[in-house]
Amino acid sequence: MKAIVVGATGAVGRDLVELLCHDPRYTEVRTFTRRELGIENPKIHPYVVDLERTEGWHDLVQGDVIFSALGTSKKQAGSKEAQYHIDHDYQMMFAEFAKKNGVRHKVLVSSAGADASSVSFFM
Repeated sequence: MKAIVVGATGAVGRDLVELLCHDPRYTEVRTFTRRELGIENPKIHPYVVDLERTEGWHDLVQGDVIFSALGTSKKQAGSKEAQYHIDHDYQMMFAEFAKKNGVRHKVLVSSAGADASSVSFFM
């Protein structure tokens, strides 16, 4: 199987990439990141991309399953709007690319207790 990992440079994403590389069921792990991954493995096909400029790489979002561990905090993003753009809009963008490219399964890593009706913006 071929996996796609979005958010591979974060704590969860990095661990996920390591697990997928050691899992014999996966022959390829495509990563889409904003900066260098820093993990060497023959299964990894790393793509450093500009998430605001999707031409030239959106068709590379191909595989059997996409795992998204992409996310940020308001402090890192700089504002609530910027955090929403990363946590929501980029997620939707990758889901759309994956669907268009025939990826049949999507796994979204979220925080414990995530709830669209929560009074906490992060949740």
